[in-house]
Amino acid sequence: MLVEVGQGPVRCGGIPDAVPGWMGKQVEREVSKDTLPLSERIGQLIVIPFTVLGLWFFSEHQSRPTGFFTDGFGTVEAALFYGSIAVGLVPPVARFLIGRKNPVRVVDVVQMIFFVVAGAYLLGSFPFDFTYFAHVLPSSIQPAVDWITDGIAKFVMGIALVAGVVSIPYTIMLYHHVKRRLLVRTL
Repeated sequence: MLVEVGQGPVRCGGIPDAVPGWMGKQVEREVSKDTLPLSERIGQLIVIPFTVLGLWFFSEHQSRPTGFFTDGFGTVEAALFYGSIAVGLVPPVARFLIGRKNPVRVVDVVQMIFFVVAGAYLLGSFPFDFTYFAHVLPSSIQPAVDWITDGIAKFVMGIALVAGVVSIPYTIMLYHHVKRRLLVRTL
């Protein structure tokens, strides 16, 4: 049973039936797409080969050593760097296994927090030398990424950190509102 209370319809029990404004539109969109069809679930796994390729790329830099990782790249830096790549696999694999988006948003938030902490630390210490970034690639491909400088890499890392910091509260709010809206649907 719906009753009018203050700013809009509220189900008995005090659970809001809708979120007003722009966020409400986002919530409704996410509620309608919470359950993933099989094709989207399988699509979540596309991240795995790219992540493995990235891990190979950077482990080649470390094992050769090419000079990309500087002397400042120690155990802590390696754990944060490779850990942020590995932790990035968890949300898409969880979405594949669970088949829903909203329950995985909690995992997304944990992954984003790890990414922001690791990224901020690595940006501060910056144990990389992008002069050598392309050295593990075949010579015919090197010019495609050889233009990336330390300055460009720091700028991109900074933008990614800002995006991560903004995404954390947004994802928390979206999780909360979508969860409540899905609960209202079941009442």
